[in-house]
Amino acid sequence: MLLVIMAVAMMTTTDRLAQLINKLNKSWRIEAKEAVKYLMRLLAKGVKTEAAITKVQQHYPNLSTLPELQPALVEAAAYAYGIVPSALTTAQVELMGEQLAGKWDESGMTLSEKLHGVGVKMRGAIVSTLQEQMRRNKNWTEAARALYDGYGEDGQNVYNGGKDIISRQDLPKYLQKVRLATGNDLQALAEQRQVIEKINRLARNGAPNKALQAAYNELLEAVQKGNEKAIEKAVEVAINEKSRYVAERITRTEMARAWADGFIAKMKKDADIVAVKFKLSSSHPVFDICDMYAKADMYGLGAGIYPKDKLPPLPVHPHCLCRYVEVIEGEVDMQQQRDQVREAGDKWLNSLPESRRAQVLGRDGLKAWKDGEDWRKYMRGYAGLREAESRLSDLSAGAISGALNDKNDPDYTRRYEHAEKYYEARRKNGIHAFVNKIHKNTGYPKKRLESIFKHVFINEYDLADGHHRFYPNFEMAQSFQRLLEGKNIQEHDVLMLKHEHLEFAIMKKIGYNYDEAHDLTNTKYNYSLAERYWREKNVDA
Repeated sequence: MLLVIMAVAMMTTTDRLAQLINKLNKSWRIEAKEAVKYLMRLLAKGVKTEAAITKVQQHYPNLSTLPELQPALVEAAAYAYGIVPSALTTAQVELMGEQLAGKWDESGMTLSEKLHGVGVKMRGAIVSTLQEQMRRNKNWTEAARALYDGYGEDGQNVYNGGKDIISRQDLPKYLQKVRLATGNDLQALAEQRQVIEKINRLARNGAPNKALQAAYNELLEAVQKGNEKAIEKAVEVAINEKSRYVAERITRTEMARAWADGFIAKMKKDADIVAVKFKLSSSHPVFDICDMYAKADMYGLGAGIYPKDKLPPLPVHPHCLCRYVEVIEGEVDMQQQRDQVREAGDKWLNSLPESRRAQVLGRDGLKAWKDGEDWRKYMRGYAGLREAESRLSDLSAGAISGALNDKNDPDYTRRYEHAEKYYEARRKNGIHAFVNKIHKNTGYPKKRLESIFKHVFINEYDLADGHHRFYPNFEMAQSFQRLLEGKNIQEHDVLMLKHEHLEFAIMKKIGYNYDEAHDLTNTKYNYSLAERYWREKNVDA
Protein backbone atom coordinates (compact mmCIF):
# COMPACT_ATOMS: atom_id res chain seq x y z
CA MET A 1 0.00 0.00 0.00
CA LEU A 2 1.31 3.44 -0.92
CA LEU A 3 1.49 5.66 2.15
CA VAL A 4 1.40 9.42 1.76
CA ILE A 5 2.53 10.97 5.06
CA MET A 6 0.55 14.18 5.30
CA ALA A 7 -0.77 15.93 8.41
CA VAL A 8 -4.30 16.20 7.09
CA ALA A 9 -7.18 14.91 9.20
CA MET A 10 -9.37 12.30 7.59
CA MET A 11 -12.87 13.47 6.86
CA THR A 12 -15.46 11.55 8.83
CA THR A 13 -18.69 13.06 7.46
CA THR A 14 -20.71 10.43 5.64
CA ASP A 15 -23.60 12.59 4.53
CA ARG A 16 -21.93 14.89 2.03
CA LEU A 17 -25.17 16.61 1.02
CA ALA A 18 -26.02 17.54 4.61
CA GLN A 19 -22.49 18.80 5.10
CA LEU A 20 -22.70 21.09 2.08
CA ILE A 21 -26.08 22.45 3.19
CA ASN A 22 -24.88 23.06 6.76
CA LYS A 23 -21.89 24.97 5.41
CA LEU A 24 -24.18 27.26 3.40
CA ASN A 25 -26.58 27.80 6.29
CA LYS A 26 -23.75 28.60 8.71
CA SER A 27 -22.37 31.24 6.36
CA TRP A 28 -25.85 32.81 6.05
CA ARG A 29 -26.40 32.92 9.81
CA ILE A 30 -23.08 34.68 10.44
CA GLU A 31 -24.02 37.47 8.03
CA ALA A 32 -27.58 37.59 9.42
CA LYS A 33 -26.25 38.42 12.91
CA GLU A 34 -24.48 41.48 11.51
CA ALA A 35 -27.63 42.47 9.60
CA VAL A 36 -29.67 42.38 12.84
CA LYS A 37 -27.24 44.79 14.53
CA TYR A 38 -27.24 47.10 11.52
CA LEU A 39 -31.04 47.22 11.31
CA MET A 40 -31.33 47.97 15.04
CA ARG A 41 -28.90 50.89 14.68
CA LEU A 42 -30.93 52.31 11.80
CA LEU A 43 -34.22 52.03 13.69
CA ALA A 44 -32.64 53.60 16.79
CA LYS A 45 -31.63 56.59 14.65
CA GLY A 46 -35.24 57.04 13.64
CA VAL A 47 -34.98 55.66 10.11
CA LYS A 48 -38.41 54.47 9.00
CA THR A 49 -38.97 50.72 8.74
CA GLU A 50 -39.21 50.43 4.94
CA ALA A 51 -36.17 52.65 4.38
CA ALA A 52 -34.16 50.80 7.03
CA ILE A 53 -34.90 47.42 5.45
CA THR A 54 -33.90 48.76 2.02
CA LYS A 55 -30.57 49.86 3.48
CA VAL A 56 -30.06 46.43 5.07
CA GLN A 57 -30.74 44.67 1.76
CA GLN A 58 -28.29 46.98 0.01
CA HIS A 59 -25.65 46.51 2.71
CA TYR A 60 -26.12 42.73 3.01
CA PRO A 61 -27.31 41.58 -0.44
CA ASN A 62 -26.01 38.05 0.04
CA LEU A 63 -28.80 37.30 2.53
CA SER A 64 -31.30 37.17 -0.34
CA THR A 65 -29.15 36.59 -3.45
CA LEU A 66 -27.38 33.55 -1.89
CA PRO A 67 -24.30 33.74 -4.18
CA GLU A 68 -22.75 30.62 -2.62
CA LEU A 69 -25.72 28.46 -3.58
CA GLN A 70 -24.97 27.91 -7.28
CA PRO A 71 -21.35 26.69 -6.76
CA ALA A 72 -22.66 24.41 -4.00
CA LEU A 73 -25.25 22.95 -6.41
CA VAL A 74 -22.38 21.95 -8.71
CA GLU A 75 -20.56 20.30 -5.81
CA ALA A 76 -23.66 18.37 -4.75
CA ALA A 77 -24.38 17.13 -8.28
CA ALA A 78 -20.76 16.11 -8.83
CA TYR A 79 -20.60 14.08 -5.61
CA ALA A 80 -23.89 12.36 -6.44
CA TYR A 81 -22.54 11.50 -9.89
CA GLY A 82 -19.38 10.05 -8.33
CA ILE A 83 -16.93 12.77 -9.35
CA VAL A 84 -14.94 14.83 -6.87
CA PRO A 85 -15.65 18.51 -7.66
CA SER A 86 -11.97 19.46 -7.62
CA ALA A 87 -11.45 17.22 -10.64
CA LEU A 88 -13.98 19.07 -12.80
CA THR A 89 -12.67 21.37 -15.50
CA THR A 90 -13.58 25.06 -15.46
CA ALA A 91 -15.76 24.54 -18.53
CA GLN A 92 -17.63 21.70 -16.83
CA VAL A 93 -18.24 23.76 -13.68
CA GLU A 94 -19.64 26.62 -15.74
CA LEU A 95 -21.85 24.32 -17.82
CA MET A 96 -23.17 22.49 -14.76
CA GLY A 97 -23.87 25.81 -13.04
CA GLU A 98 -25.97 26.92 -16.01
CA GLN A 99 -27.84 23.62 -16.20
CA LEU A 100 -28.57 23.46 -12.48
CA ALA A 101 -29.92 27.02 -12.55
CA GLY A 102 -32.65 25.88 -14.94
CA LYS A 103 -36.29 25.02 -14.30
CA TRP A 104 -37.18 21.70 -12.68
CA ASP A 105 -40.38 21.95 -10.63
CA GLU A 106 -44.01 22.80 -11.23
CA SER A 107 -43.39 26.49 -10.61
CA GLY A 108 -41.56 26.68 -13.96
CA MET A 109 -39.14 29.17 -12.39
CA THR A 110 -35.38 29.34 -12.89
CA LEU A 111 -33.03 29.62 -9.92
CA SER A 112 -32.61 33.34 -10.61
CA GLU A 113 -36.38 33.87 -10.52
CA LYS A 114 -36.67 31.89 -7.29
CA LEU A 115 -33.89 33.92 -5.66
CA HIS A 116 -35.66 37.13 -6.62
CA GLY A 117 -38.70 35.72 -4.87
CA VAL A 118 -36.56 35.02 -1.81
CA GLY A 119 -35.66 38.70 -1.54
CA VAL A 120 -39.31 39.72 -1.81
CA LYS A 121 -40.41 37.17 0.80
CA MET A 122 -37.65 38.18 3.22
CA ARG A 123 -38.55 41.85 2.93
CA GLY A 124 -42.22 41.07 3.46
CA ALA A 125 -41.44 38.94 6.53
CA ILE A 126 -39.34 41.68 8.13
CA VAL A 127 -41.82 44.49 7.35
CA SER A 128 -44.87 42.58 8.62
CA THR A 129 -43.09 41.42 11.80
CA LEU A 130 -41.90 44.92 12.70
CA GLN A 131 -45.24 46.54 11.87
CA GLU A 132 -47.06 44.03 14.05
CA GLN A 133 -44.63 44.65 16.92
CA MET A 134 -45.03 48.40 16.61
CA ARG A 135 -48.80 48.00 16.70
CA ARG A 136 -48.46 45.98 19.90
CA ASN A 137 -46.12 48.59 21.36
CA LYS A 138 -48.60 51.36 20.55
CA ASN A 139 -51.42 49.46 22.28
CA TRP A 140 -49.18 48.82 25.26
CA THR A 141 -48.12 52.46 25.54
CA GLU A 142 -51.70 53.66 25.25
CA ALA A 143 -52.70 51.17 27.92
CA ALA A 144 -50.01 52.54 30.24
CA ARG A 145 -51.32 56.07 29.77
CA ALA A 146 -54.91 54.98 30.30
CA LEU A 147 -54.06 53.11 33.52
CA TYR A 148 -53.00 56.28 35.25
CA ASP A 149 -56.02 58.46 35.73
CA GLY A 150 -54.59 60.52 38.58
CA TYR A 151 -54.15 63.55 36.39
CA GLY A 152 -56.83 65.51 34.66
CA GLU A 153 -56.48 67.25 31.36
CA ASP A 154 -55.08 70.27 33.17
CA GLY A 155 -52.29 68.15 34.67
CA GLN A 156 -53.57 68.58 38.24
CA ASN A 157 -53.77 65.76 40.77
CA VAL A 158 -57.31 64.47 41.20
CA TYR A 159 -56.27 62.05 43.99
CA ASN A 160 -59.48 60.62 45.38
CA GLY A 161 -59.30 59.91 49.07
CA GLY A 162 -56.72 57.17 49.42
CA LYS A 163 -58.00 54.76 46.78
CA ASP A 164 -55.73 53.13 44.26
CA ILE A 165 -55.27 55.38 41.27
CA ILE A 166 -54.73 52.35 39.05
CA SER A 167 -57.59 49.91 39.36
CA ARG A 168 -56.63 46.42 40.44
CA GLN A 169 -59.20 45.11 37.99
CA ASP A 170 -57.37 46.80 35.13
CA LEU A 171 -53.94 45.49 36.16
CA PRO A 172 -54.21 41.93 34.74
CA LYS A 173 -55.44 43.31 31.42
CA TYR A 174 -52.52 45.71 31.26
CA LEU A 175 -49.92 43.09 32.17
CA GLN A 176 -51.38 40.82 29.48
CA LYS A 177 -50.62 43.56 26.96
CA VAL A 178 -47.08 43.78 28.35
CA ARG A 179 -46.75 40.03 27.98
CA LEU A 180 -48.01 40.17 24.38
CA ALA A 181 -45.78 43.07 23.37
CA THR A 182 -42.59 41.73 24.96
CA GLY A 183 -42.99 38.09 24.05
CA ASN A 184 -43.59 37.07 27.68
CA ASP A 185 -40.48 38.89 28.93
CA LEU A 186 -40.56 38.19 32.70
CA GLN A 187 -38.22 41.07 33.51
CA ALA A 188 -40.45 43.55 31.68
CA LEU A 189 -43.50 42.20 33.51
CA ALA A 190 -41.77 42.51 36.90
CA GLU A 191 -40.63 46.09 36.20
CA GLN A 192 -44.14 47.15 35.16
CA ARG A 193 -45.74 45.59 38.23
CA GLN A 194 -43.21 47.21 40.60
CA VAL A 195 -43.74 50.69 39.17
CA ILE A 196 -47.54 50.35 39.29
CA GLU A 197 -47.38 49.21 42.91
CA LYS A 198 -45.21 52.23 43.68
CA ILE A 199 -47.76 54.57 42.07
CA ASN A 200 -50.61 53.09 44.08
CA ARG A 201 -48.60 53.17 47.31
CA LEU A 202 -47.80 56.85 46.82
CA ALA A 203 -51.47 57.55 46.08
CA ARG A 204 -52.65 55.85 49.26
CA ASN A 205 -50.17 57.85 51.33
CA GLY A 206 -51.38 61.13 49.90
CA ALA A 207 -48.22 61.81 47.95
CA PRO A 208 -47.93 65.25 46.37
CA ASN A 209 -48.45 65.76 42.68
CA LYS A 210 -44.72 65.75 41.91
CA ALA A 211 -44.02 62.35 43.47
CA LEU A 212 -46.90 60.75 41.61
CA GLN A 213 -45.82 62.40 38.37
CA ALA A 214 -42.28 61.05 38.85
CA ALA A 215 -43.60 57.56 39.49
CA TYR A 216 -45.81 57.82 36.44
CA ASN A 217 -42.80 58.84 34.37
CA GLU A 218 -41.02 55.74 35.65
CA LEU A 219 -43.89 53.70 34.25
CA LEU A 220 -43.53 55.34 30.85
CA GLU A 221 -39.75 54.81 30.93
CA ALA A 222 -40.32 51.13 31.68
CA VAL A 223 -42.70 51.01 28.74
CA GLN A 224 -40.12 52.65 26.49
CA LYS A 225 -37.40 50.28 27.66
CA GLY A 226 -39.67 47.35 27.01
CA ASN A 227 -40.58 48.77 23.59
CA GLU A 228 -36.92 48.82 22.57
CA LYS A 229 -36.35 45.27 23.77
CA ALA A 230 -39.49 44.11 21.98
CA ILE A 231 -38.44 45.75 18.71
CA GLU A 232 -34.96 44.21 19.02
CA LYS A 233 -36.52 40.80 19.56
CA ALA A 234 -38.85 41.36 16.59
CA VAL A 235 -35.88 42.20 14.36
CA GLU A 236 -34.12 39.01 15.43
CA VAL A 237 -37.26 36.96 14.79
CA ALA A 238 -37.78 38.58 11.38
CA ILE A 239 -34.22 37.94 10.21
CA ASN A 240 -32.93 34.98 12.20
CA GLU A 241 -36.16 32.97 12.10
CA LYS A 242 -38.51 34.03 9.33
CA SER A 243 -35.90 35.15 6.77
CA ARG A 244 -33.66 32.24 7.66
CA TYR A 245 -36.54 29.85 7.02
CA VAL A 246 -36.98 31.31 3.52
CA ALA A 247 -33.24 31.04 2.78
CA GLU A 248 -32.85 27.54 4.20
CA ARG A 249 -35.96 26.29 2.41
CA ILE A 250 -34.62 27.18 -1.03
CA THR A 251 -31.10 26.05 -0.10
CA ARG A 252 -32.16 22.60 1.08
CA THR A 253 -34.67 22.07 -1.72
CA GLU A 254 -32.38 23.20 -4.58
CA MET A 255 -29.40 21.27 -3.16
CA ALA A 256 -31.51 18.12 -2.89
CA ARG A 257 -32.60 18.52 -6.50
CA ALA A 258 -29.00 19.08 -7.68
CA TRP A 259 -27.98 15.90 -5.85
CA ALA A 260 -30.81 14.03 -7.56
CA ASP A 261 -29.74 15.44 -10.94
CA GLY A 262 -26.22 14.09 -10.43
CA PHE A 263 -27.48 10.69 -9.33
CA ILE A 264 -29.94 10.39 -12.22
CA ALA A 265 -27.26 11.34 -14.76
CA LYS A 266 -25.00 8.62 -13.33
CA MET A 267 -27.84 6.08 -13.17
CA LYS A 268 -28.76 6.56 -16.83
CA LYS A 269 -25.15 6.11 -17.90
CA ASP A 270 -24.33 3.12 -15.70
CA ALA A 271 -25.84 -0.14 -17.00
CA ASP A 272 -24.84 -1.90 -13.77
CA ILE A 273 -27.43 0.10 -11.85
CA VAL A 274 -30.64 -1.87 -12.44
CA ALA A 275 -32.89 -0.33 -9.79
CA VAL A 276 -33.01 2.43 -7.20
CA LYS A 277 -33.75 2.33 -3.47
CA PHE A 278 -35.58 5.29 -1.92
CA LYS A 279 -33.81 6.17 1.32
CA LEU A 280 -35.34 8.30 4.06
CA SER A 281 -33.25 11.23 5.26
CA SER A 282 -31.74 10.77 8.72
CA SER A 283 -33.37 14.12 9.58
CA HIS A 284 -36.93 13.32 8.51
CA PRO A 285 -39.04 14.65 11.41
CA VAL A 286 -42.54 14.54 9.90
CA PHE A 287 -44.40 11.37 8.95
CA ASP A 288 -45.50 11.77 5.32
CA ILE A 289 -45.50 10.24 1.84
CA CYS A 290 -41.70 9.75 2.00
CA ASP A 291 -42.31 7.03 4.60
CA MET A 292 -44.48 5.19 2.09
CA TYR A 293 -41.90 5.53 -0.68
CA ALA A 294 -39.25 4.06 1.62
CA LYS A 295 -41.29 1.17 3.05
CA ALA A 296 -43.85 0.02 0.47
CA ASP A 297 -42.88 -2.76 -1.99
CA MET A 298 -44.52 -1.36 -5.11
CA TYR A 299 -42.78 -3.45 -7.77
CA GLY A 300 -42.02 -6.76 -6.07
CA LEU A 301 -38.33 -5.89 -5.74
CA GLY A 302 -38.32 -5.20 -2.02
CA ALA A 303 -39.33 -2.37 0.30
CA GLY A 304 -38.51 1.01 -1.21
CA ILE A 305 -36.90 -0.42 -4.37
CA TYR A 306 -38.01 0.92 -7.76
CA PRO A 307 -37.18 0.19 -11.40
CA LYS A 308 -35.04 2.90 -12.99
CA ASP A 309 -37.98 4.16 -15.05
CA LYS A 310 -40.52 4.24 -12.20
CA LEU A 311 -39.11 6.55 -9.55
CA PRO A 312 -40.66 8.86 -6.93
CA PRO A 313 -39.66 12.44 -7.75
CA LEU A 314 -36.96 14.11 -5.66
CA PRO A 315 -37.19 16.24 -3.67
CA VAL A 316 -40.63 15.02 -2.69
CA HIS A 317 -41.47 18.27 -0.89
CA PRO A 318 -39.69 21.45 0.27
CA HIS A 319 -36.88 20.73 2.77
CA CYS A 320 -36.87 17.04 1.69
CA LEU A 321 -33.40 15.47 1.93
CA CYS A 322 -34.41 11.90 1.14
CA ARG A 323 -32.22 10.35 -1.54
CA TYR A 324 -31.80 7.61 -4.11
CA VAL A 325 -29.37 4.73 -3.54
CA GLU A 326 -28.14 2.62 -6.43
CA VAL A 327 -29.07 -1.06 -6.60
CA ILE A 328 -26.44 -2.97 -8.57
CA GLU A 329 -27.07 -5.94 -10.86
CA GLY A 330 -27.04 -9.10 -8.75
CA GLU A 331 -28.39 -7.37 -5.64
CA VAL A 332 -32.01 -7.80 -6.75
CA ASP A 333 -33.82 -10.22 -9.04
CA MET A 334 -35.37 -8.02 -11.73
CA GLN A 335 -37.36 -11.01 -13.00
CA GLN A 336 -39.58 -10.50 -9.95
CA GLN A 337 -40.62 -7.03 -11.13
CA ARG A 338 -44.36 -6.49 -11.36
CA ASP A 339 -46.65 -3.48 -10.99
CA GLN A 340 -48.37 -3.70 -7.61
CA VAL A 341 -48.43 -0.02 -6.75
CA ARG A 342 -52.03 0.19 -5.59
CA GLU A 343 -51.85 -3.05 -3.63
CA ALA A 344 -48.57 -2.05 -1.97
CA GLY A 345 -50.02 1.32 -0.99
CA ASP A 346 -53.09 -0.39 0.47
CA LYS A 347 -50.91 -2.78 2.44
CA TRP A 348 -48.80 0.05 3.80
CA LEU A 349 -51.86 2.08 4.80
CA ASN A 350 -53.39 -0.95 6.51
CA SER A 351 -50.26 -1.28 8.63
CA LEU A 352 -50.74 2.22 10.05
CA PRO A 353 -52.83 3.43 12.99
CA GLU A 354 -55.85 5.58 12.09
CA SER A 355 -54.09 8.84 12.99
CA ARG A 356 -51.23 8.14 10.61
CA ARG A 357 -53.61 7.29 7.77
CA ALA A 358 -55.42 10.58 8.28
CA GLN A 359 -52.06 12.37 8.32
CA VAL A 360 -51.15 11.23 4.81
CA LEU A 361 -54.62 11.02 3.24
CA GLY A 362 -56.56 13.73 5.02
CA ARG A 363 -59.92 13.02 6.68
CA ASP A 364 -61.89 13.08 3.43
CA GLY A 365 -59.28 10.95 1.65
CA LEU A 366 -59.27 8.44 4.49
CA LYS A 367 -63.03 8.04 4.25
CA ALA A 368 -62.86 7.67 0.45
CA TRP A 369 -60.09 5.08 0.72
CA LYS A 370 -62.10 3.09 3.27
CA ASP A 371 -64.99 3.18 0.81
CA GLY A 372 -62.79 1.46 -1.78
CA GLU A 373 -61.35 4.36 -3.75
CA ASP A 374 -57.73 4.42 -4.97
CA TRP A 375 -55.38 5.97 -2.41
CA ARG A 376 -53.41 7.63 -5.22
CA LYS A 377 -56.19 10.18 -5.66
CA TYR A 378 -55.83 11.40 -2.07
CA MET A 379 -52.25 10.73 -0.92
CA ARG A 380 -50.78 14.09 0.04
CA GLY A 381 -47.83 14.94 -2.19
CA TYR A 382 -48.25 11.96 -4.51
CA ALA A 383 -47.19 12.88 -8.06
CA GLY A 384 -46.90 9.43 -9.61
CA LEU A 385 -43.92 7.19 -10.36
CA ARG A 386 -42.12 7.88 -13.60
CA GLU A 387 -38.82 8.00 -15.43
CA ALA A 388 -36.67 10.70 -13.85
CA GLU A 389 -34.82 13.23 -15.98
CA SER A 390 -31.58 15.00 -15.13
CA ARG A 391 -30.78 18.57 -16.11
CA LEU A 392 -27.14 17.54 -16.52
CA SER A 393 -25.31 16.35 -19.60
CA ASP A 394 -22.55 13.68 -19.43
CA LEU A 395 -20.06 14.66 -16.74
CA SER A 396 -17.46 11.95 -17.18
CA ALA A 397 -15.66 13.24 -20.26
CA GLY A 398 -12.40 14.79 -19.15
CA ALA A 399 -13.52 15.05 -15.57
CA ILE A 400 -10.69 13.12 -13.97
CA SER A 401 -8.12 11.88 -16.43
CA GLY A 402 -5.52 14.57 -16.99
CA ALA A 403 -7.23 17.15 -14.81
CA LEU A 404 -4.47 17.29 -12.20
CA ASN A 405 -0.71 16.86 -12.65
CA ASP A 406 2.67 18.18 -11.51
CA LYS A 407 2.24 21.32 -13.62
CA ASN A 408 -1.06 22.54 -12.22
CA ASP A 409 -0.64 20.96 -8.78
CA PRO A 410 3.10 21.12 -7.94
CA ASP A 411 2.68 20.58 -4.18
CA TYR A 412 0.18 17.67 -4.58
CA THR A 413 -2.42 19.54 -2.50
CA ARG A 414 -5.30 19.36 -4.98
CA ARG A 415 -4.55 15.75 -5.84
CA TYR A 416 -4.58 14.79 -2.19
CA GLU A 417 -7.88 16.60 -1.70
CA HIS A 418 -9.29 14.77 -4.71
CA ALA A 419 -8.11 11.40 -3.40
CA GLU A 420 -9.43 12.14 0.09
CA LYS A 421 -12.92 12.87 -1.22
CA TYR A 422 -12.81 9.97 -3.66
CA TYR A 423 -11.95 7.50 -0.88
CA GLU A 424 -14.79 8.92 1.20
CA ALA A 425 -17.17 8.45 -1.75
CA ARG A 426 -16.11 4.80 -2.08
CA ARG A 427 -16.79 4.17 1.61
CA LYS A 428 -20.17 5.84 1.29
CA ASN A 429 -21.16 3.78 -1.76
CA GLY A 430 -20.26 0.62 0.13
CA ILE A 431 -18.49 -2.67 -0.40
CA HIS A 432 -21.17 -4.38 -2.52
CA ALA A 433 -21.12 -1.82 -5.33
CA PHE A 434 -17.30 -1.85 -5.28
CA VAL A 435 -17.02 -5.64 -5.46
CA ASN A 436 -19.78 -6.24 -8.01
CA LYS A 437 -18.65 -3.55 -10.44
CA ILE A 438 -14.95 -4.40 -10.47
CA HIS A 439 -15.70 -8.13 -10.66
CA LYS A 440 -17.95 -7.53 -13.66
CA ASN A 441 -15.36 -5.31 -15.39
CA THR A 442 -12.27 -7.45 -14.69
CA GLY A 443 -13.34 -10.91 -13.52
CA TYR A 444 -11.23 -10.41 -10.40
CA PRO A 445 -12.45 -12.73 -7.58
CA LYS A 446 -15.11 -11.22 -5.34
CA LYS A 447 -13.62 -12.54 -2.09
CA ARG A 448 -10.33 -10.88 -2.87
CA LEU A 449 -12.08 -7.63 -3.79
CA GLU A 450 -13.84 -7.66 -0.42
CA SER A 451 -10.47 -7.96 1.32
CA ILE A 452 -9.03 -5.16 -0.82
CA PHE A 453 -11.93 -2.84 -0.02
CA LYS A 454 -11.52 -3.37 3.73
CA HIS A 455 -7.73 -3.09 3.50
CA VAL A 456 -7.63 0.14 1.51
CA PHE A 457 -10.70 2.01 2.74
CA ILE A 458 -11.72 0.66 6.16
CA ASN A 459 -9.02 -1.02 8.25
CA GLU A 460 -6.74 0.87 10.61
CA TYR A 461 -3.07 -0.06 11.10
CA ASP A 462 0.00 0.98 13.08
CA LEU A 463 1.67 3.31 10.58
CA ALA A 464 4.62 5.67 10.76
CA ASP A 465 2.59 8.53 12.27
CA GLY A 466 0.07 6.62 14.36
CA HIS A 467 -2.78 4.12 14.28
CA HIS A 468 -5.27 5.01 11.53
CA ARG A 469 -6.47 4.20 8.01
CA PHE A 470 -4.17 4.53 5.04
CA TYR A 471 -3.94 8.04 3.68
CA PRO A 472 -5.67 8.47 0.31
CA ASN A 473 -3.54 8.26 -2.82
CA PHE A 474 -4.40 10.10 -6.04
CA GLU A 475 -2.89 7.54 -8.45
CA MET A 476 -4.77 4.71 -6.75
CA ALA A 477 -7.97 6.76 -6.88
CA GLN A 478 -7.53 7.02 -10.66
CA SER A 479 -6.93 3.29 -10.95
CA PHE A 480 -10.03 2.50 -8.90
CA GLN A 481 -12.03 4.95 -11.04
CA ARG A 482 -11.11 3.12 -14.26
CA LEU A 483 -11.74 -0.28 -12.69
CA LEU A 484 -15.18 0.76 -11.48
CA GLU A 485 -16.21 2.45 -14.72
CA GLY A 486 -14.84 -0.35 -16.87
CA LYS A 487 -13.25 2.16 -19.26
CA ASN A 488 -9.62 2.49 -20.31
CA ILE A 489 -8.47 -0.05 -17.69
CA GLN A 490 -4.65 -0.26 -17.63
CA GLU A 491 -2.38 -3.20 -16.75
CA HIS A 492 -1.11 -1.42 -13.65
CA ASP A 493 -4.71 -0.98 -12.42
CA VAL A 494 -5.12 -4.74 -12.15
CA LEU A 495 -1.58 -4.96 -10.78
CA MET A 496 -2.72 -2.64 -7.98
CA LEU A 497 -5.45 -5.12 -7.03
CA LYS A 498 -2.90 -7.91 -6.82
CA HIS A 499 -0.55 -5.73 -4.79
CA GLU A 500 -3.25 -4.77 -2.27
CA HIS A 501 -4.53 -8.32 -1.84
CA LEU A 502 -1.08 -9.83 -1.33
CA GLU A 503 -0.07 -7.06 1.07
CA PHE A 504 -3.26 -7.64 3.08
CA ALA A 505 -2.65 -11.40 3.18
CA ILE A 506 0.95 -11.00 4.38
CA MET A 507 -0.09 -8.64 7.17
CA LYS A 508 -2.99 -10.83 8.26
CA LYS A 509 -1.52 -14.32 7.95
CA ILE A 510 2.17 -13.76 8.63
CA GLY A 511 1.81 -10.83 10.98
CA TYR A 512 4.19 -8.45 9.22
CA ASN A 513 3.76 -4.75 9.85
CA TYR A 514 2.81 -2.46 6.97
CA ASP A 515 6.35 -1.46 5.92
CA GLU A 516 7.55 -5.06 5.89
CA ALA A 517 4.52 -6.32 3.99
CA HIS A 518 4.67 -3.46 1.50
CA ASP A 519 8.33 -3.99 0.68
CA LEU A 520 7.87 -7.74 0.31
CA THR A 521 4.83 -7.29 -1.94
CA ASN A 522 6.75 -4.89 -4.19
CA THR A 523 9.18 -7.67 -5.09
CA LYS A 524 6.31 -9.34 -6.98
CA TYR A 525 3.72 -6.63 -7.72
CA ASN A 526 5.31 -3.17 -7.79
CA TYR A 527 2.32 -0.97 -8.53
CA SER A 528 4.14 2.29 -7.80
CA LEU A 529 6.86 1.57 -10.36
CA ALA A 530 4.38 0.38 -13.02
CA GLU A 531 2.13 3.39 -12.54
CA ARG A 532 5.05 5.82 -12.76
CA TYR A 533 6.33 4.18 -15.93
CA TRP A 534 2.86 4.38 -17.51
CA ARG A 535 2.47 8.04 -16.51
CA GLU A 536 5.81 8.99 -17.99
CA LYS A 537 4.79 7.40 -21.29
CA ASN A 538 1.41 9.12 -21.17
CA VAL A 539 2.25 12.67 -20.20
CA ASP A 540 -1.34 13.85 -20.51
CA ALA A 541 -2.72 11.11 -18.24
